Amino acid sequence: MRIIPSDGAAAGSADGGFHRQIINYRPMASIAAALIIGVYLGDIMLGAQAAWPAYLFLLLTFAALILKRPRAALFFIAIAVGMLRVTLFFSLPQIEYSGSLTGRVADQPYLERGRLMVTLEGAALEGAPVRGRVLLELSGRAPPPRYGDAVSVEAEVATPEYEWGSAYSQRRFLLSKGIAYTARGQPGFTAEPGPNDWYGLCVLIRQSISEKIDEIFPKNSGFINGILLGDKTGMEADTLEAFQATGVYHVLALSGLHAGILGGALLFLLRRAKPVISLAFIALFFMVYSAVAAFPASLIRAGLMMCVMAGAKALGRRYDMFSALSLAAVLILLWSPYQLFSAGFILSFSAVAGLAFLYRPLADKLNRLPRPLSSGVSVSLAATLGSFPFVCRYFGRASVWSLPLNLIIVPLAPVIMIASASALILSLTWPAAGSALAWCVDYLVSIAQYPVTAFASLPGALTIPSPSLPVCLVYLLGLFFLSPYFLRAPRLKARMSGLCALLCAVLYTVGLLV
Repeated sequence: MRIIPSDGAAAGSADGGFHRQIINYRPMASIAAALIIGVYLGDIMLGAQAAWPAYLFLLLTFAALILKRPRAALFFIAIAVGMLRVTLFFSLPQIEYSGSLTGRVADQPYLERGRLMVTLEGAALEGAPVRGRVLLELSGRAPPPRYGDAVSVEAEVATPEYEWGSAYSQRRFLLSKGIAYTARGQPGFTAEPGPNDWYGLCVLIRQSISEKIDEIFPKNSGFINGILLGDKTGMEADTLEAFQATGVYHVLALSGLHAGILGGALLFLLRRAKPVISLAFIALFFMVYSAVAAFPASLIRAGLMMCVMAGAKALGRRYDMFSALSLAAVLILLWSPYQLFSAGFILSFSAVAGLAFLYRPLADKLNRLPRPLSSGVSVSLAATLGSFPFVCRYFGRASVWSLPLNLIIVPLAPVIMIASASALILSLTWPAAGSALAWCVDYLVSIAQYPVTAFASLPGALTIPSPSLPVCLVYLLGLFFLSPYFLRAPRLKARMSGLCALLCAVLYTVGLLV
């Protein structure tokens, strides 16, 4: 992977290099785009039928190599890999069954709409093994089993239906979590303690941290659990609705923003250490943090990008955000291709893509403002514009208050996150100091929540019919034309971006009429 200046300076020269090369080529970005195409095509073809088209792309790869077109070969083979990776999920048998279900609890159970949701691995139906995990739904009044317990229950097991043309598909969502089947349990089940493992230790650590947060942050434990562990179950429904309606819901999630804050703080503490040591500490920190937080895609993405940043420094190379983002996407999709259809994955990556495309142009336009202000506005606006169509696609609404609230909330997030983590650590060694710092954090959280709830009561949240995927992709293409990666004059950049905006409007209107 090439790591070169993100402003495209290395791609051209004063003698007209920009006129010979249209885009600032990134091999890793090309691989990521092709892999995404392959996964999407494989899903459309229902996986099992995707094998033969994948072999066709392999033939195109060999043809490109013969013709000495390495970039085309790289693109074609990545498409083939994406399609073949999806076939593994669709090779699972279809199941409609009612009877005895057994399995081992694979993650911490949780409540959803008053029902207890339990993920089982190593499941069996009447003793016959089942490939893939099973999401078991039990009565919310039942005492929840623990991670590692062996569960036995009478249940109805089924394969989730495939949904076409919808922004949200339950089957895709479950497959992104490695779950192949759903089950509805009958009243009464048995659970016997099973052997523990390394992930069970992570679950216990997460539970202990959550209980400590509830203890020292009694007023805002739900908010702190959200930004530190990604667990929003303790927050009131009205507060969650206010954050979602005003477009600042991402602050409550364990997003790349929060991970970047902690990673940046760690890099600052290690600024005098050798680059290799910094890389080792960053990698270890994000491995442990991801395991404790149950491996959310946004945290994995942020961890990989921070590791690339530290690795670039260790190798004496320049860091390029777009290449790092593309590498993170490739690794995550190879590990779990159906993450591509997860809202968390899409929103996280589109926001960072907006930063990669628009941060430098916006910062240049706002260079007359004080640097902290111009940087904050550029970051908030770039991330908001990058994720805007996907927010509309998944949530069906947008808020005119999103940008001003982000300018208020986002600067507070680093302070709240680092202070709350420090309060947790202090509470273990110096309880009085930890409690004092926790009181300050509670006050800051109240300050952050006040404008959100105030603006949520004002008109400005617009209900928007979900845009189609082509509209979202053309929109991102328009942002790309404005970025430093498109090596053309500013006037041509504006025209190309304007054409994309017009095409988005046409496609969106057609989608509403059809």
